[in-house]
Amino acid sequence: MEFLCNLTLREYSFEHEYALRKFFKEILVDEFDIKEAEKGVEKEDLSVYGSGNNKLWIYFDENDNIIGTIGLIEQEDGKTLLKKFYVRKDYRSKKLGYELYKLAERYVIEKKYIEILLGTQEEKMLDAVKFYIRNGFESFMCDELGYTWYRKVMVY
Repeated sequence: MEFLCNLTLREYSFEHEYALRKFFKEILVDEFDIKEAEKGVEKEDLSVYGSGNNKLWIYFDENDNIIGTIGLIEQEDGKTLLKKFYVRKDYRSKKLGYELYKLAERYVIEKKYIEILLGTQEEKMLDAVKFYIRNGFESFMCDELGYTWYRKVMVY
């Protein structure tokens, strides 16, 4: 992955909050037309990613613009919730998403989580759903908000 040489990977820091919110809004509201996400993006407490075993990794391009993110939030019973997994449109299909996912999965293995959970709006994010299925996730429920939930059971 030659292009990764020009990228910088950082973990969540408060100094990234404004840029993160802008990035999430551009992806969810502007690109995928999920209007109800706008208030959530503005109000969400991103500092959770800087506490305990929770993580948010951020890829920046050579101009210090965010181009991809992935996060994990620890749950009870040895589970973790995969969150904020987004790649800027012009970096998709270049394996950046795969690299982000593998980074998160290595952390899951290091922490010995037994299951990764995630929720997505299936009808709006079909490519993401295909990615999850290719990487061993299976759907297990739909919630009242219209999210389809997926899980991957880790085998050690």
